[in-house]
Amino acid sequence: MTSSGEPPYFSPDGRQCYCANVNIQILPTEVFNRGANVEHLQLHQNRLEDLPEELINLREIVELEIQNNNFKLLPKVICQLQTLSILRASLNFLETLPPDIDNLKNLRVIELENNAISTFPVVLTYMTNLKVIKLDGNMITAIPDEISSLKQLNVLSVSKNLLTTIPNSITNLKRLSHLNVSHNQLTSLPAGLGKMKTMKELFFSFNAVTTLPQSIFELKGLRMLGIDNNMLTEVPTDLKIRFRNLTHLRLDNQRTTDDLVPTASTVTPTNYSIDPRIGSEQVFHLRCHQDSDDSEDQPMRERVSQPRRRILKRTAKTSPERNKANRPKRRTVEAKLPRHTGRKGRVPLKK
Repeated sequence: MTSSGEPPYFSPDGRQCYCANVNIQILPTEVFNRGANVEHLQLHQNRLEDLPEELINLREIVELEIQNNNFKLLPKVICQLQTLSILRASLNFLETLPPDIDNLKNLRVIELENNAISTFPVVLTYMTNLKVIKLDGNMITAIPDEISSLKQLNVLSVSKNLLTTIPNSITNLKRLSHLNVSHNQLTSLPAGLGKMKTMKELFFSFNAVTTLPQSIFELKGLRMLGIDNNMLTEVPTDLKIRFRNLTHLRLDNQRTTDDLVPTASTVTPTNYSIDPRIGSEQVFHLRCHQDSDDSEDQPMRERVSQPRRRILKRTAKTSPERNKANRPKRRTVEAKLPRHTGRKGRVPLKK
């Protein structure tokens, strides 16, 4: 970027325009005067509330960043940017989307995290070319059945909302590889989850799910699975075998109906995790509290496999003072070295 003078700043080829984090409320006219070739316009971290109609002059624009501003409504001029492929509008005050946004036939990515959206924008389900939808941190209560019309969708992230159910129609998204519904109010998962053969990353942590649908074990390509902080009462102990491609697994902190932590006396173990230091060995271990009536604050006990135990032994850290104190003392005696060295050495005695 050329940084001489006042913003906006343009890249040498004129394809990028940077006018972010400069505390502006009105877009400088220079953006339109010099922006004929602009493909990437960065306007994030300002105080913008609207965008002028002249923005339509940016006929080559591909990516627009307007996150962290003061937009309460998405500017209508955005709906006329036919070449737009990526729209980042997180951290604003948006409550809904204009109905004309489906005019953006080339839009592939839309990011609307941390706004004030209470209803899933149904207009998005008409935009069949969308590949990424991010709606985290809103107040959405339901996902419409029409979500199944987004045949090209790869990523759907709706964590930190108020969802209570996930429609079964979501299982018709044959290309979905990333689904994040963590931090909601879910009590169950779609029964047909196993039909989503392209799924690689699945997260539904911090909900109230009590059972796993059997079809979930058909997701052979799953690499990341987050189901911690739920209310699972039973988890198969052979997850290592069922999900051979897993590199990340979180199953800890399963709550009961009384919000109690499972103890070692529980018939079926529920708390699993994978140690990232072990990596490809994928050694799973069980974490549970000791079952004791004498004290409520018993230390946590780990049952680990032998490879894990060796790693803990090898990576254990102790202070130098402790090492020195525990080191056995060795009896020594002064001994003269050959005269040409003129030095003295200490030779240990054999016991």
